[in-house]
Amino acid sequence: MIRKIGSVLAFLLTFPVCVISNDVGTFEGMGYQRNYSPSDYQGHPQNWSVIQDNSGRVYFANNYGVLSFDGSEWETIPIPGNMSARSLALGNDGILYVAAKNDFGFIALDSLGKRCYFSLKYLLDDSLQVNLDLRQVLIRGNDVYYRSNEMLIRYSENKL
Repeated sequence: MIRKIGSVLAFLLTFPVCVISNDVGTFEGMGYQRNYSPSDYQGHPQNWSVIQDNSGRVYFANNYGVLSFDGSEWETIPIPGNMSARSLALGNDGILYVAAKNDFGFIALDSLGKRCYFSLKYLLDDSLQVNLDLRQVLIRGNDVYYRSNEMLIRYSENKL
């Protein structure tokens, strides 16, 4: 009898906790979430970095280049040689800087208003361009830093 009362009491004490805990996800203000597969965005399954620009567009550093998403449409911005984009950073100037395998540069609008990748690799001495594997891009003030395991490149005022 005592055992039965203990079981009923334990049930009644835990029941309100279960009811309350099932209501956790209904807070007001919770955003909508949707997952996208590689077939949705026509890219590689691996994304290295993600960033949002001032207009709300989201960019992903992907093994197939840089993916851009405006909330309804995906766009792929290729890196020369179809290289992987590894890191993204948004500069104070609103420009999106990209560190990639065997390249580095930025994304901006071309003369036709299309988003394009502009390489800065040509500014680097030829002897340093071999096996260039940049892993990170960082912004510090008006300077952009591209980092690999072997070197740190500073881009400032349109020069290295």
